[in-house]
Amino acid sequence: MENKLKLILVGDTNVGKTALLNRKHNSVYNPTFTSTLGVDFHYITVRRGNRDIKIYLWDTAGQEKFANLINVYFRNLDGAMVIYDITNRNSYDNVEKWIDKINFYNKSELPIIIVGTKTDIEKHRMVHKHEITNIAKKYDYISMECSAKDNDNVDETFDAIIDRILKTKNFDTEIDTTIRADLEIEEKIIKKNCCTIL
Repeated sequence: MENKLKLILVGDTNVGKTALLNRKHNSVYNPTFTSTLGVDFHYITVRRGNRDIKIYLWDTAGQEKFANLINVYFRNLDGAMVIYDITNRNSYDNVEKWIDKINFYNKSELPIIIVGTKTDIEKHRMVHKHEITNIAKKYDYISMECSAKDNDNVDETFDAIIDRILKTKNFDTEIDTTIRADLEIEEKIIKKNCCTIL
């Protein structure tokens, strides 16, 4: 049986969710900003021990106008990446809003990592490291920073949340049939070029 996990990327618009995902999935960086419409799906496969694990990565739209439409994708998660831009104070101020939304649709102990992006423009930093450290400690989450442009700390960021998820995941117990059905549907979408416009 193939092992599968569901991991969502959330955060305000233009914080670099898609750039981060493209760097991890395709090993590329596109400097042109294109806003995600609805939800975009990709997957990666990682090996841990003697297991191959398929990680479904959901890149969600950050615009408020999509808020109600993408709620369905917040359910039945294995983990989440809450992303903010270190040069955008508002994106940091909304971190706890995204955390609350994730926890509303999932169990409170869901593994979450808080990710600061765009460290390649450190000189424009508006969020101090100690601030995000305090939020991470408050919720007992991981926090990391990275740059999709420079490919700095990207793999390490994904590895950190995947390993945290695996500490709480037991693949030897049967997965809920509803979740399995969702994963099968998502895989079909991925094979059709993986973009969902809502």
